[in-house]
Amino acid sequence: MKEATPRKALDAIEQLGYRPNQTARSLKTKKSQQIAVLVPAASGVHRNRNRF
Repeated sequence: MKEATPRKALDAIEQLGYRPNQTARSLKTKKSQQIAVLVPAASGVHRNRNRF
């Protein structure tokens, strides 16, 4: 690879405003770097909705 090739690529990235897509990266690597938090619903919330 010529020395100018990586520099041209980096120049194009900067000029076009390229930003890596985290969703695409997650699909490729099969790692999302996210965690899920499960919180049980409060028992009174469901009863209060039915009053209106």
